[in-house]
Order: sequence, then structure tokens, then C-alpha cells
Amino acid sequence: MHTIVPQKLRIFLVEDTIDLREEIVFGLNALGLEVIGFGDAPGLYRALAIAKCDIVVIDVGLPGDVTVAWASSHYGTEAGALANGQLARDFDNGLDPAFSWWLVSQSKNGTGSGTANPSAASFFVKGGNSTSIVYTAAQWSRFAGVTGATSVSGSTATVTPTADATLVATFNAATTGDVGLPSTVPASWAAGYYGTEADALANGSLAQDYMLAQIPTNSYTPVLVVKSLTVSGTSVSVVVNLSGVTLPITGINGTLKLQGSTDLTTWIDVGTAEISNAAFDGSGDSATINFTDLSASKFYKAVIAP
Repeated sequence: MHTIVPQKLRIFLVEDTIDLREEIVFGLNALGLEVIGFGDAPGLYRALAIAKCDIVVIDVGLPGDVTVAWASSHYGTEAGALANGQLARDFDNGLDPAFSWWLVSQSKNGTGSGTANPSAASFFVKGGNSTSIVYTAAQWSRFAGVTGATSVSGSTATVTPTADATLVATFNAATTGDVGLPSTVPASWAAGYYGTEADALANGSLAQDYMLAQIPTNSYTPVLVVKSLTVSGTSVSVVVNLSGVTLPITGINGTLKLQGSTDLTTWIDVGTAEISNAAFDGSGDSATINFTDLSASKFYKAVIAP
């Protein structure tokens, strides 16, 4: 007489939630089944390469959940697919696993900020191929360079990776010259009031606003002019008049230049003085600035410069 012992059903279970996986495995094993749990799809594929099972239970939407149909369309043998340690990465990123791909990551730092095209922080490039990345600086910043690229031309970096590559782009704060502002206006000052460089450039009174410490985004009609000039021997007194603002004010950035000439044709600077806000203490709108020990010029004129 022969006794037939029924063979246990072998079940492979894939579930990435640890508590749920252990609970299901415990419960099904208690019912007399042989259940082995896996936390991800690659673990299942490795097990299938060395052992068979009767039933596979798979959670949907697993990280690295490579479908058999997808892998078989790229590899003639299961062993060939299993030999690719990056199979899940290739599947998740839509890459052709039969080719060699390299990860290129980007990081941006420096004074300014920037955006890149492609805008992804990381992407894959087929080994030996070239990919160009165009960096565009944000407002009030300028692209300074990038390290890790095969070549750089202007703000375009080209990478031809033979291994994982990291490109680090740097950005500097824009200067007055970069933006095209009046030479006396610091770009950092204008950036504090305007979101875009174009808005700052549209203000034709920007230099005057900076000189008189006015908020350039507001409407002002300030005037700082030479009211009178008095010559006494080798000394000259210049009265400067300020109007159109509320006194007292702070932070005047103007310079008074006294120029001399002997023939009214050629003028040279014979004295300079900073126009300080302290000269306008709230008691009046005029300030007197004295120049002494001057050379013997026949004629004098005063010029206010930002």
C-alpha cells in the first residue's frame, strides 16, 4: 500500500510594506502553504532564477517593479536580464537596458541662482554620446562657469560621460556693468528694489535716486542744484540747494566738484567734496561747502555728480 503525500503549494509573495508582508507570509504558512516573501521585484527575479514556484502574488506599483514582458523584449535570456544590476533603474527611467548609460547630476551654487535645460537635477546619458546643457542665470546674477563638463562654451556645457558625472555650475552676482546701469549705481542697490533688471533700466532717474537716497520705485521730484558760488581770494564757497524731498534725509551719495579755468575753454577739477546728508539737518534746504587754498584760476564752476 502506498501513501501519497500532497506537495505544498509554493507561493512567492512580493510586498514592499514589511509589516503587511510578514503578516501575510505567517498566515498563509499557518494554512499549510509554503510562502516566501520579497520586498521588491529584483528579489523575486533572483529567486525565480534558481527555484520554481506555483503561484506569484505581486503588489502593484512597486519601486523597481520590472515587468517580465519589458525585460524579455530587451534580453534573449533571463540570465542576461538578471546580470544587469541596474535593471530596475533602467525600467524606472525608461532606458534601454541593453545599452550603457551614465548618470549625470547637476548642482547649482554661488551667489546667484540658475535654471538648467534639461531642468531635471539628474538624467542619464548613453556612454560615449554628448549632451549639451544650457544654463541661464536668474535676474541679477550671471553664469560664472561649470566644472565636471567635457567642454564649456559660454553658458553651454557639453558632457560626454564615460562614468557617472556631476556638473557644478556657479553664478556670480551681476555687476553694474553687467546690467548696464549708470556707473554710479551699484547693482546690489538696484536689485533691492527691482525684481527684474529691465524694470531698473526703465528708470531714467536711477542715478539721481541713488544720489539722493530715494526709493526708486516711488515717485519723487528731488532736485539738488548749485544755488550760488562765491569767490574770495583763494577760497570758494558753494551753496547747494535741495528741494522736492522731506527733510531730514539720510544717505546722500553725491559729490560736489569745483572746477577751475583760466580761459573758459579748458576746465580741470580743483576740489571735490562729498555732499553729506548731515549738511541738511532739517533746519533748511541749503548747505554751504567751502574750498580753500585753491590755485589761481580766473574762473570757477561747481558741478554735482552722482
